Amino acid sequence: MTGFGVPIRGAAGKKTIVATARALADVSAEVAALTKAAATAQAAASANTFSLANANTDELQEGQYNLYFTPRRAEDAVGGILANSANITLAYVGGTSITANLTPITFGASGSLYAFTFDTYGRVVDYRTPSTTDLAEGTNLYFTVARVLATILAGLSTATNAVITAADSVLVALGKLQAQITATNAVVNPATSAFFTTIAGVPITTIAGDFISVSA
Repeated sequence: MTGFGVPIRGAAGKKTIVATARALADVSAEVAALTKAAATAQAAASANTFSLANANTDELQEGQYNLYFTPRRAEDAVGGILANSANITLAYVGGTSITANLTPITFGASGSLYAFTFDTYGRVVDYRTPSTTDLAEGTNLYFTVARVLATILAGLSTATNAVITAADSVLVALGKLQAQITATNAVVNPATSAFFTTIAGVPITTIAGDFISVSA
């Protein structure tokens, strides 16, 4: 029998063979252990390997700059650029609400009447104290001279023959005036008629020397 090309004979040869076999067995065990360890390491490395081709954002931790979208971040972004205008005041409460209020307009005394000017969006842009010029005429008519002259004297009474006073209305004053005229005519007209009847046909000379011809 030979070992590694060297003839082995006797008891010494047998011992050499046994020692060699044991050494080979030990080497084989070491190789197997190293192979197993290498396989385990490779499996662990494969398990921890990240491939973008087969992944999504659920598997990628958020960095410092490229942040993921969230509703709160969107709300904060919008709230951060809100700007008030001349007519609208905006307010943002983080993660809760965005409100818009019309800017208050300061007016005069309470209960006053105002005329407002609106823009195309229905917002008040100006106001002023109005007059009848701004108000169309309804059943309550405006004053005009023509209307006064055309007014019927409904309720006129000529029963009171008295002096007109500052406390009288126009209608009462006209009634008193007409009563005075009527009463005066009642006295003057008969006397005048009798006078002219008496002197009918007789020339009358005035103080100025003029002649008046009277006929019945």
